[in-house]
Parts: sequence; C-alpha cells; structure tokens
Amino acid sequence: MLPVASQIPGRLKIFHVVYSLGVGGLENGVVNVINRLDPDRFTHTVCCLTRSGNFARRIGREKVEILELGFDPNSFRFPLVTLSRLFRRHAPHVVHTRGWGAIDAVFAARLAGVPKVIHGEHGREWNDKDGTNWKRNQIRRLVGLLVDRYVVVCHFFREWLRETCKVHDDKSLHIPDGVDTTMFYPLVRTGEKGLRHEWEGKGNRSSLLSPQHSALSSDIKALRESLGLPAGGTLLGTVGRLDPVKDLTTLLRGFAVARARFPEARLALVGDGPLRRELTNLASDLGISPAVCWLGERENIPSLLRCFDLFVQTSLFEGMSNTILEAMATGLPIIPTQAGGNGELVADEENGALIQVGDIAALGRSLEIYLEKPELRRLHGSRSREKIVQQFDLSLMASRYATLYETVVRDG
Repeated sequence: MLPVASQIPGRLKIFHVVYSLGVGGLENGVVNVINRLDPDRFTHTVCCLTRSGNFARRIGREKVEILELGFDPNSFRFPLVTLSRLFRRHAPHVVHTRGWGAIDAVFAARLAGVPKVIHGEHGREWNDKDGTNWKRNQIRRLVGLLVDRYVVVCHFFREWLRETCKVHDDKSLHIPDGVDTTMFYPLVRTGEKGLRHEWEGKGNRSSLLSPQHSALSSDIKALRESLGLPAGGTLLGTVGRLDPVKDLTTLLRGFAVARARFPEARLALVGDGPLRRELTNLASDLGISPAVCWLGERENIPSLLRCFDLFVQTSLFEGMSNTILEAMATGLPIIPTQAGGNGELVADEENGALIQVGDIAALGRSLEIYLEKPELRRLHGSRSREKIVQQFDLSLMASRYATLYETVVRDG
C-alpha cells in the first residue's frame, strides 16, 4: 500500500487519469469537477496519457498539476510499470480514470496499491459505438471487480454495464454531468402574449420586461450579426465534431426537407473535423449551401447558443451529451436522436422531440413543426431551462462527486 495515502489528511488527493484534455464532453466534465470542488477539501493532479489539449486552459484552480505522458495513440500500450511508478510517487487517496482510453490505469492503480480506484463511463468510441465489442466488455467486467465505484453519467450506461458487462449495481453509481447555469442562460426572447422574458444567468431567476412583439429580439439580432450569423430567419444549430458518430448527413438532409417549406430557416454547425469537406459537398448537392453556416471550433459557445432558436443533434450514440445540457440551460427546445442517454434529458412534447437514429423524414417533420410554431419553441425552451436548473446544475454534480470521494475514502 502507499504510505502517505493511508493517513487521511485535511485534503484528499485526487489523481485524474484521462486520454487527453482535448475538446469533448468527458474532458469538460473533468474540468468542471476540478473547478467546482472545494480546494480546502481536495487537491487534484491530472494525468493525460497522450497530450493535454485545449481544455487544460479551462482549469481555473491554482496548483493543479497536469502531466503529459506522450504515449503514441496509434500503437498498442499497456503502461502498467510507468503508471504504477507515477502513482507511488504521488501517493493519491483516489485514482479516478475515465473512458476506455484510460482504462489501463485501473490495473496500474491496483498494482501500485492505491487505496481507492474509481472508473467512469462517459461515452463510446466510433469503433465500438454499439458497446458490443466482446473483448472490451470482458475487460470492463474485470474492471468492475477491481474498482471501488463504477461511475456512469446516465442510467442507460448502468443498465448496459449490468446486462452486457455483468457489473453489479452495487458497484455502479449514477452521477449525471452538470452545466453551469450562470454561464449558459437565455438572452432575451419573445415570451407568451408578446411579453419578453430575460434570464439573468443566476439559477432560475427571471424578470419580466416591457411588451415586445418582435418575433426575434433586437438583442439577438445584434449578437448574431457580431458573430457573423444571419440576423433574420429562424436559426437551427448544433455543436460537435464533424465526424461519423454525429451523423451530420442526416442533419443536412433533414434540414433540406424542412427548408423546402421554410426557405428563411438557417442552420449553424459549430465544430470541425475530418468530414468537413464531405459535408460541405453534400450541402451543395442538396442546394442548401447558402443557408448553412460553418463556424468551425469556437470558444464562445454560450454566446452562440443564445443566438439559436432550436438545437438539433443527430448522433448515432451519446452518453450524456454536454452540448444538449448546455443548449437546454440556454432555454432551447431540443431535437435529438433516441440514442444513449438522450432520452433522459429530452421528453417528447415536453421540451423537445426525440427521433430515431438516421430517420431523415422524422427529423424533417419535427423541424417543420418547430419552424411553424414559435410559441411551441418558447414553451419547450423554458421547460428545458427549468429541468436543467432543478436536476443538472453544475453545483449538484460537484456535490455528488465530493460525496463520492469522501465516502469511498472514509468507508475504508
């Protein structure tokens, strides 16, 4: 056993292991946990098996050490010795690994005698999007025997681990991702009966302003123009990498169906990736290029979301989508696919419309309904915001992780 960690001091030493700190929901969750946990109760080290990445800059806590091991992502690795030495040197109370890319570290932590080990399932890779890879699932089953807790971000994962990987429910713990509701909040939109509501980014506080009969407030028009977006027309949007798992061909084809009836509609895609050229070519073939804004990777996601009227996500698979959480916090209605944990965030005819994966016709119909009914967009958007504030605020997630860390250490 590690000599230092056996004596619990005033602050618990948490050692996070990730593949990288690039752009992604898993990485966003790590950063949020570190930034929100009480620094008088916890210290943090982040170990990136490859390189750190853009999200490393988002860590706002002082004295958080970020280690880069620089492993080649294209070669086989099982770095038990390297990681074991690292854990012995740092002597953490808890090693918390996340995702398939860091699962090796579970075995290394046990080899090093780390007192407590936690592993988290946050999503799936493209080459195992259905979660049916037999070899990987046998490893997950073994990991379920080795860890003290198996954290899942959605109930869908808990059921999958139980049924497919034979991980007992008493080992798994559901901690959904959270969103900063003071950063992601609606700007000014026309409310019921022509009254404007302004959310101030402080929980669910709202204030009623003067009557406004414009379908799109001047505030949003100005913000759109400043970001190079069309000032008029209904703006649909999505945020995510342009790669196969997001199935953006379905999004473009569904948008083309709806735009035939609503030519003033516009679509914004925030993100970049390997399919950029293929998707732009498809937009051209569909005749919708003038209506599509390719924004690339952006830092100002909260501002961009406040420009949208509707959020769409056509992924083949999601765990708990951070972008859906952020769009809901911004007061948007959501059209996602019935994939992974999406159904735990969006309910049909409550705050959005769920469609089956790859169903272009259903997507087109859902888009048409929302394009035709602005009052429905407002109603479902307000319900999205309310659900986030009550169930998925970032403070709730941080509190749950704090309890997890302290409980596993205290229980011995």
